[in-house]
Amino acid sequence: MNRDGSRIVQLTDEDGEDYSPRWSPDASRIAFYSFRGGHYDVFVVDIATRELTQLTVNETDDTYPSWSPDSSQLVYVSTDPSGFDSELFVMDANGSNRRQLTSNDAHEDFPIWASPPAVEPFVDSGPTRVAYDENVDTTHLIAFTSDRDGDDEIY
Repeated sequence: MNRDGSRIVQLTDEDGEDYSPRWSPDASRIAFYSFRGGHYDVFVVDIATRELTQLTVNETDDTYPSWSPDSSQLVYVSTDPSGFDSELFVMDANGSNRRQLTSNDAHEDFPIWASPPAVEPFVDSGPTRVAYDENVDTTHLIAFTSDRDGDDEIY
């Protein structure tokens, strides 16, 4: 849809419910998660061809995909079937090379990759002042929510 509300185009029309669309930085694809076959999986739809690709296929719930700044990877949440433990994973944009990023008893959620020209915060000397280094490569930074300290916090 255009920002003025015109040109609404339906991109998915499959059985199931589709959530949380995320544009790739190169604007060629949209990643989302969908409830099909009894659990949630991550999918990508190509904007030009409308081709739909399922990226995750397993018994866990895979949700909240977020693109890397160069559109080559996705970070997402994978929740075990009990629903009590969720971890962050990253995979290539075609669904290959899946790697676990976190491993603990906490509930990790809502990851998002830093987008250039974001800057990395660091604590400067003095009473809790935050400064920013504009020369830090942010293409590998991911922020997320976790309850690892007992409350949902941003990491």
